[in-house]
Amino acid sequence: KRECGLLYDLRAEIFNKRLFAAKNLYRRDLVCHFGCVNAIEFSANGELLVSGGDDRRVMVWQFGQAILDKGKPEPMKALHASNIFCLGITPDGNKIYSGGNDDIVIV
Repeated sequence: KRECGLLYDLRAEIFNKRLFAAKNLYRRDLVCHFGCVNAIEFSANGELLVSGGDDRRVMVWQFGQAILDKGKPEPMKALHASNIFCLGITPDGNKIYSGGNDDIVIV
C-alpha cells in the first residue's frame, strides 16, 4: 500500500465493485491443459479462443461450442520446447501465433 488517502480508497472500491459484478459472468471451466494456462487470446469475431500454457501446447477452442460443453479443443500440431507465454491471432482468424520461453514463435 504505497498509496494512501481518498485516491487509494476510490481505486479499491472500484476494484471490489468490478470483481463482485464479474462473478455473474462466470459460466464454466474450460479444462484441457496439463498445468498452468499462461496466455489466452480471443479472435476478433469472438468465435475462437486460443490458450497456451506450461504443458507447451496451444489449444484452439470454438468458443460458442466450448462454453456449452459441446466441443473439444483442437491442439496446434507444433509444440514448443518450453512454457507458452504469448498468443496472437490475425484479424481474419486464419493464423495463430504462439511465443514461448524457448525463444521461438510458431505460426
